[in-house]
Amino acid sequence: MLSPEIPIRADRLRERLLREATKRRVTVAIGIGLEREDYPGKVLRDSKKAVEQGLAYVKIVGSEEAVGRISKLCDSAVEVIATREPESTIVEMLAKGEVEAVVRGTLSANKTLRELKRVFELKRVHRVAVLETPDHTVFFLAPVGVDEGNDVEDKVELVKGGVRLLRALGVRPIVAVLSGGRLEDYGRDAMVDETLRQAEVVVDRVRRECSIEAYHQGILIEDAVKCATLVIAPNGMTGNIIFRVLTLIGGGGAFGAPVVDLLPKVFVDVSRAMENYIGSILLSAALANLALPF
Repeated sequence: MLSPEIPIRADRLRERLLREATKRRVTVAIGIGLEREDYPGKVLRDSKKAVEQGLAYVKIVGSEEAVGRISKLCDSAVEVIATREPESTIVEMLAKGEVEAVVRGTLSANKTLRELKRVFELKRVHRVAVLETPDHTVFFLAPVGVDEGNDVEDKVELVKGGVRLLRALGVRPIVAVLSGGRLEDYGRDAMVDETLRQAEVVVDRVRRECSIEAYHQGILIEDAVKCATLVIAPNGMTGNIIFRVLTLIGGGGAFGAPVVDLLPKVFVDVSRAMENYIGSILLSAALANLALPF
């Protein structure tokens, strides 16, 4: 169990993940795509590091062209799988139990998530991102997909999935629901008013249906990350922007975003623009080893 103190420190979470990941060395598959020139190289680099650090066995999955880009740099540390349809192959590997966890890596988000829904018969995909601020505070954020969390029902489902993830990692669930303005801004703009209204409804339902602490934080995300462990953005587009500003501009970091619909099967989504995937491989291996009754 992590310290009950809020906020959660990143070093404490890493210690917990490392402890779980190294209990039993699992196999993690990670994808490589070719959208940018450096994508195959950084996936191979971090896969090797993960193996060297004893975090997991790693299989790299990509197209023949993508695998060809790194073939001369490969060694026995990682297994490389070339396939015509890497997005389909990597999801099938998880479904068949050929690997215990998957990290999307630099494969196409649209294609991979479409395959995930098809193979696991999911109507929707819900991801909860595990993020780190520049001062090394960890918080969980949802929605982070542009097509997620755009109504009350979906936000409540994200909270329920997020709570399962938090509890699996030993984190106390405290939910802060964001909206488009301060609480006193009601009446200034119709769109902002709707986010304020939705936030109040979500908070009420979460308290009743989940029996956990939840509150409406308005637009003050800077306060939410100090007092809550799970932050719910007004919609998927806003959540995605928060994620990108924090991790790609603001000096923060990301462990990845597990698909909570699949738990205890582990699929960790990531951004192709992330600088490294060590934390994502660590998170996926730890979750695979936890094997809790989610």
